[in-house]
Amino acid sequence: MNPSTHLRNKALELVNSAIEVAIDYISTEKHPLAKAAKDTGSVAVAVAVMGLAYIATWVFALLALF
Repeated sequence: MNPSTHLRNKALELVNSAIEVAIDYISTEKHPLAKAAKDTGSVAVAVAVMGLAYIATWVFALLALF
């Protein structure tokens, strides 16, 4: 697999962690916008992982043909 894909996933994990820490630092109260920001960061990581899984599936499928 492409190392840049792995780095992109790690970078998104770090951004997601930064979002969560910043929101927790600003306020400990529950707020719908804080939840939306945290959820959006988590979804970005999930989409990146799904993209990696999609690419890996194609790579292994194509390698199996040879």
